[in-house]
Amino acid sequence: MYRKSFLSNQEIQDIISQQNVKDFFNGVKQIRKGSGEIFEAPPELYTLIVDRIKEFSKLYLLVAYFFPIDKTPGNIIIGKDVTAAEFLPDDENFSPENFAINVTFEYGIGNKVGKVIFIPNDILDQHPEEFEAYIVKEMSRAIALALDDGILNGQGKDYHQLDGIIQNIPEGNIVDVTPTALIDILKPINKVDSGKYNDNEIVAVVNRNTYYLKLLELLLDCSNPGALPQFICCHAMPENKILYADLSKYILIPRGIFKLDRSRHARFIYDETGYKGRMFFDGTPGRAQAFTLVNLQ
Repeated sequence: MYRKSFLSNQEIQDIISQQNVKDFFNGVKQIRKGSGEIFEAPPELYTLIVDRIKEFSKLYLLVAYFFPIDKTPGNIIIGKDVTAAEFLPDDENFSPENFAINVTFEYGIGNKVGKVIFIPNDILDQHPEEFEAYIVKEMSRAIALALDDGILNGQGKDYHQLDGIIQNIPEGNIVDVTPTALIDILKPINKVDSGKYNDNEIVAVVNRNTYYLKLLELLLDCSNPGALPQFICCHAMPENKILYADLSKYILIPRGIFKLDRSRHARFIYDETGYKGRMFFDGTPGRAQAFTLVNLQ
């Protein structure tokens, strides 16, 4: 249901060159002249921005990324954490263990994530093709940083954020460790990778400072580096902690909208114009037991 293929550089250039995308950016540039409109991007540009997030996000490639879902009426129910099927006689019912765990998203447009980007006016006036590339790159970068933070630390719908992994980890999957030997930090992986449910790669998400100051010396002493999990350094991960995760058990749903309009405030003394971009996402852990948090003492 989710995909892991992304656009090539040539495909990116082809999208930017399409007439409806050109018309969109031409319309956005007219905002400077006082039209005051809000522009909704064509689907091709939305796809381009979402795909370019992969270049800046540390987690996006590993989560369960579903196709964009717009304002679907009612609840969205997604079956996740599917276990092995059963061989049964034709007249026998399936056991409850055969059911997938359903994850429900409520009706709505998701959680808004936005960024104001300032563009030098000489780029807008003299190099319009650079304006288009700059908007796509910087908006993708900003949203990627926000998604990484939301996936890890989001506080949920009451705060208009994604439902983050860390706040949903069961108490039994939170471990305090004094890292005197490599085995001390690796043993908690078993709480995630028990061999029963998680058939995908288990990664270790850490803050870069934690990796270099508390883990690197232990990791360099490993006689079999191939047995180690992949360590992912992410800016949004709190320091002095390790998150062991099967990130395929986190569900991220783009809500299929990207809007761009002029900011109410422009930095005139810097000869720049501000533009405000907005997108909408939902996200939640599909199975909380697929994650373990290690607190390093």
